[in-house]
Amino acid sequence: MSVTLRWSGALALVLAALGSPVYGQNGGIRPPMMMPGPAATGIGGGVGLLGNTVAPAIAQLAGGAGANPYALSTVGSFNPYMGPAASMGMGDGGYGMSTYPGGYGGMGNLPYGTVIPGGYAGALFGEGYMLQGFASTVRAAGEYEKDIMKARIIREQARQMELDTARKALQYQWWYENQMLHSASRRRDAEMALELDRARKDPPEAEIFSGNALNVLRRSINGGGKLSRGPNVPLDEDRLKHVNLSGGTTPGNIGMLKDAYKVDWKPEWPEALLSESLQDVRATLTKNLQSAVNTLRDKAELTRATRNDIKAAYDALLKALNETDYDLTPSQSIDARQFMNQLASAIKALQDPKAINYFNNTWNAKGKNVAELLEHMNREGLNFAPAAPGDQPAYRALYQALRAFEAGIQTAQR
Repeated sequence: MSVTLRWSGALALVLAALGSPVYGQNGGIRPPMMMPGPAATGIGGGVGLLGNTVAPAIAQLAGGAGANPYALSTVGSFNPYMGPAASMGMGDGGYGMSTYPGGYGGMGNLPYGTVIPGGYAGALFGEGYMLQGFASTVRAAGEYEKDIMKARIIREQARQMELDTARKALQYQWWYENQMLHSASRRRDAEMALELDRARKDPPEAEIFSGNALNVLRRSINGGGKLSRGPNVPLDEDRLKHVNLSGGTTPGNIGMLKDAYKVDWKPEWPEALLSESLQDVRATLTKNLQSAVNTLRDKAELTRATRNDIKAAYDALLKALNETDYDLTPSQSIDARQFMNQLASAIKALQDPKAINYFNNTWNAKGKNVAELLEHMNREGLNFAPAAPGDQPAYRALYQALRAFEAGIQTAQR
């Protein structure tokens, strides 16, 4: 490529010397372009038809007067492309065949009359470097466009990631609403169906005595429509007296205290709490509980002093049980814990502002049959409470009655 550029430059200078017109960018004719260098003062003999026109131009390129442009001597001064530097003993340029040092790499002169140290290797001007600079400009412009396009791509990727994040947020919201919220409702429905199936198929007695199985059957019956559609399942009035109901704002079970208004009433103390050291505590608690029940039966409110005394006696019993629990057998410990839980539930029931309803026949189980009992409970907002000691037979009978009534309601629906 470098050889082609050198010959192209030489040809351009020759044409310029001949006075050939060169067209500019705007279509106009500009004067011939002359390369810097010494003016030609003479020329040797010409050869051929173009000798009179080409030879002077070559002589001007050579930069010396009287030089033979066609000499191929090894003497530097006769090189047709030698400049004045040859007479000073410097190496010739790229087109000489001189044996002098220089040539393409030494302290040579350019082939167009301009002396630059280093020959072509050190030249700072010329068409080669102009093209190299133009190529660098084009390359820089291309790199700039590439950087711009890369920036646009990165910005577009960022926008796409923002849209993807927003889409995933919407998907998560949809998933949460459909899987979590709706699934919670579906799980609750499934649990209720499982509880109902369990309550219909002879559940453990613990679930019957706790009132849970009874409340499950009651809920199914109320969801089956009017109670009058069910069969007539009679109830024993004496057994209903041992069925405990709960209502009001404070959870509790008054069952243990239903007979506390009687003068000779005493709680059925478990064996673990019958020690002589607790005799005074038991007596104080029994007295306070009887006083509270009689106060409510008289439609009066409990005093703060009575409530505090009851709570202090209960805490003393619980502390004594915790201290002696390691000395008790498993059965003794279980009986004592169950008693304390029932006692705590009864004390909670006494704290209810409407606790008087437990003793004025408002929150008592009553009805000649299952339909009347459930109508009373629905009207007063009551639920079945756990059984107190001695109430277990009544709860077994009531379970069988509710189970038969619920089956009749389901049959009527079909």
